[in-house]
Amino acid sequence: MKATFPDGTVFEGTTEEFVSIREHSAAAGNGNKPEVQPTKAPELWTEKKARAFWDSLDIYNNTGRQQKVIKFLIKNGGRATENEVWKHLGIEKGQELAGVLANITRNARREAKDDRVRVVRWTHDGKGYYYYIPEDILQFLKPFSER
Repeated sequence: MKATFPDGTVFEGTTEEFVSIREHSAAAGNGNKPEVQPTKAPELWTEKKARAFWDSLDIYNNTGRQQKVIKFLIKNGGRATENEVWKHLGIEKGQELAGVLANITRNARREAKDDRVRVVRWTHDGKGYYYYIPEDILQFLKPFSER
């Protein structure tokens, strides 16, 4: 099993080890569901699915914002603060960003054939809010962002 924690730490181990760590996490203790979820990279994402996902971005909207946000996050190591994303996209309203992220999610869910998939996630690390791409899909998307 492989999982990426909100601070960017990548965990690889057994399901039992993951559950044990999650039960002792600060997020689990305060009543919130932890943002970290185990991923099934070999079963869920493949190079073929990642290519289909990448090719599905921005096909109905020529502004290119979907690819732009993905490329920006990849360029920044897979994560960026909320303000950095807003500034990079030139967005002034939350609804604009929500629309971009919703379309990314819709495309990812369709290509991965899993309604739980989110390519761009949002969390808080104690310093502020940031967006990030989980490691299981990040590794597949890096080559496409360089084109």
